[in-house]
Amino acid sequence: MLALIIACEIGFWVFLGLGLAARYGLRLPRVSAILLLCVPLIDVVLLVAAVIDMRSGAAATWQHGLAAAYIAYSVLGALRVPLIAAIWHTL
Repeated sequence: MLALIIACEIGFWVFLGLGLAARYGLRLPRVSAILLLCVPLIDVVLLVAAVIDMRSGAAATWQHGLAAAYIAYSVLGALRVPLIAAIWHTL
């Protein structure tokens, strides 16, 4: 579970960075849209994996709490980062 959390965290920042770079650096809005749509999909993968793990009888551990905290952070952070990038890009 911990490896999946780390992979999702890395994937979150990679897809977010590539999406913003494609949009503002390379001016490829369609490519950017596809890359940025992958960000919430990463959260869904982690959420489904955590639910499957818990439903299969695993006891709730700190790793499940970390997964929940990561999902909450990425949902809130994913809403703010593109807005901040858009403001920064217009300066």
